[in-house]
Amino acid sequence: MSQQDRIDLEHHFVTARQVAKEDVDRLHELAIGVGWPHRPEDLRQIISLAKGYVACDEIGRVGGSALWFPFGEDAACIGMVITPPRMQSRGGGSWLVQKVLGDIGKREIFVNSTPQAIRLYEQLGFGKYGLGQQMQGYAKAPETPPPVPAGLTLRALSSMDLPALLALDREASGLDRTAVLLRMLEPAEAVLLLDQGGAAVGYAFARPFGRGALLGPVIARNDDEAIALASHFLLRHIGSYMRLDTLAPPGKFTAFVESCGLEPSTTITHMRLNPQAEGSGAVRSYAMVGQAFG
Repeated sequence: MSQQDRIDLEHHFVTARQVAKEDVDRLHELAIGVGWPHRPEDLRQIISLAKGYVACDEIGRVGGSALWFPFGEDAACIGMVITPPRMQSRGGGSWLVQKVLGDIGKREIFVNSTPQAIRLYEQLGFGKYGLGQQMQGYAKAPETPPPVPAGLTLRALSSMDLPALLALDREASGLDRTAVLLRMLEPAEAVLLLDQGGAAVGYAFARPFGRGALLGPVIARNDDEAIALASHFLLRHIGSYMRLDTLAPPGKFTAFVESCGLEPSTTITHMRLNPQAEGSGAVRSYAMVGQAFG
């Protein structure tokens, strides 16, 4: 065992080991302990895409986690960093994240930080690149349901649409998120927005998560098209609990989501290390896959 795999938190030794699919129940206990809404099913999905570590005490109990998700060969996102206050105050969170950074190497690295973790990431060299919010609540119908913009068609995604969807996502994010999107599609509903020529110009997912459903990603060219995509799912889930994680600035889109019952609950600070990738096309992200993935 290397020295960096073990840390002395004031005579309380903790060992890091690779996360495994058998850790679902342990991570669920951690998530519940810090007030996160993840169900075991959500964590099972996350672990299937993740690399990273859990921190264990002398008798094998899991007391912390830090995971990362590769986006192709050039980028990665850090998520599910959970360190209870006692461990955090003694440097355990920084230790776990530094282990993850060592594994990621020279890739561009993203994290969508909670307010409590911003200082930790700043100390590790991350810069701030955007401010967003979690929006959640019981979905309700807007006063005037928005129409699909003229000349466009909204329809359910088919397997034949996957290349177009992945190309749109790459255009919006600058990242190869193929593995994450294909995994999320398994429990998700998805719709595609098409122009008059039948070309894909936007898409959106909604999937079971936490207390209800998570709406995202939403990829579109403009606010009206993003609203049309989001409203498809909001109207289908009236009365149900929904969440949307967004880095979109306050404006027409976020105002519409709020009018449908999803109110801002906490901020999300988008941070980067080794920044490189940027979306380069006409489409952009209005809602994340989820805070852990961007």
